[in-house]
Amino acid sequence: MTNPDMPGEPLRPGRLLLYLFPLAGLAVAAFLVLPSGLVKLVVLGVIALPAGIILFDRPQWIFCIFVFVLFSNIDIFAPFGIFRYVLLFLLVTFAVAVVMGRRLVVHDRVFLILVCAFLILVFQSISFALKLEGSLNTLGKLFRALVSTAIAMQFVRSRKEFRTFLLALTLAILMNNFLPFIVRPPVEQSPLSLLWEQGVLRYEGFVLEANRFAMLQNFFLPLLLFLFVYYRKPWFARTFFLVAFLASVFVLVLSFSRSGFLSFMIILAGLVIMERRRWYVPVVALVVIIAGVALAPGVYWERITSLTDTDPTGVASAAVVQRIESGRVALLLGLRNPLLGVGLGNFIYAASFYIPYRIIVHNAFLQIFSEIGMIGFAVFLCIILYNLKLTRSLIRRRRDPEAVILGKLLIIQQAAYFFNSLFIPVAWTNFFWFALALPAMAVYAYREGPEGVAAPIGRD
Repeated sequence: MTNPDMPGEPLRPGRLLLYLFPLAGLAVAAFLVLPSGLVKLVVLGVIALPAGIILFDRPQWIFCIFVFVLFSNIDIFAPFGIFRYVLLFLLVTFAVAVVMGRRLVVHDRVFLILVCAFLILVFQSISFALKLEGSLNTLGKLFRALVSTAIAMQFVRSRKEFRTFLLALTLAILMNNFLPFIVRPPVEQSPLSLLWEQGVLRYEGFVLEANRFAMLQNFFLPLLLFLFVYYRKPWFARTFFLVAFLASVFVLVLSFSRSGFLSFMIILAGLVIMERRRWYVPVVALVVIIAGVALAPGVYWERITSLTDTDPTGVASAAVVQRIESGRVALLLGLRNPLLGVGLGNFIYAASFYIPYRIIVHNAFLQIFSEIGMIGFAVFLCIILYNLKLTRSLIRRRRDPEAVILGKLLIIQQAAYFFNSLFIPVAWTNFFWFALALPAMAVYAYREGPEGVAAPIGRD
């Protein structure tokens, strides 16, 4: 911060030019002598320096940028990994804030103990790995996911901060969902996902994988509903969140993801069950289903009904048969290596002894069971069950309508998201661990205290 009482004389224009001439000479010399790549880096650094100085004292702003980059995946356009630099900058500014007096918070001790126990078992499983390189690569992904989640939890300490996190996340996922309609992803990072038997190109957003893109929507849709319920003002807020919800359902359909469709049905069923006393909720759900049946093309329902086609000779059933076979092998590997599994990130190598082709297990639960073993799998199930307890604790706060609504929507989200993970190998990804941490973040933000008193839901 500048000190207005600092002694000194005003800088005269002539003296300022005297200072600027040598600097300009150095800049010209650098431009002529340095390699072009290094010159670009220096120019970018000079441009980014003022913004960095402004943001350095505002970790909450950097956190919002971090959430935006993570969930929008917009850094695929950058020639270098923006996300890792944003994360590093956030860690540095947060460390400085801690040194200056900011308190570290533990959202839930039981959740922390379970995650630490799981991480210890992950480390132990590496000793059984056939390919150490595969384990280390997967460990790096898991470590980045856990660090990202842990640092995010430090910025969600109150209701206001929780809602700020959701708004930043909403902006990021909407960018992920709809910007590809305007700006195409880089060709080298966007392999086309084509359903050859139907001649349909699947929509992937910036996730660049159709099934994971659909899974992100099932993570996102219940959170959009919470924002829709909470923000009654300004007048356009509810219209915006409602349109965003319907548009996100639309791109979910464009992904042609069968697991995404089933998980969305769980969301609708969960809303009907949780809000069965409100007559209009089942009516709206029924209208959405009827509209979907009427508007979705026939090729979409052909894709969905292919779930029941298990004929090994049929082209349409090939993906289903591969998933069943990989799940069978994953179960077998877990049972034959019950202590610590076949090693983190080593399913594809261990499965080669049972399947004559390379394949990954399309099931996060079996992925954990086969690679970490029975003990790690049990700890993982304890995390999910404990999350159920946390969300139910929110629903029991009858004097706090906002917490009740959030708890109901989180239970629906957890059910849909982790059902979706039965069909996709996402156990070591960022979004998976954010979903696991969300109930602990919500319960801490809505804890009893100054902000935990009863209040009418909605922002006036």
